[in-house]
Amino acid sequence: MLGAGGLGVAGLGLTFWPELDRSGATLADLKGMGLAVLGTSLFSLGNMISLRHSNGGSSP
Repeated sequence: MLGAGGLGVAGLGLTFWPELDRSGATLADLKGMGLAVLGTSLFSLGNMISLRHSNGGSSP
């Protein structure tokens, strides 16, 4: 599963690489995109934890 996710992220990176290269993306731009991916991943993890606790009978 992790390999497939990594392959998907790599595919997206290759898809959008020409736009990033053409616009002269800086390290700060890449850092911002990385933080956006991290934030989305943590948001998803929080939803999965909440669902697990809800299924176990706990209320938020």
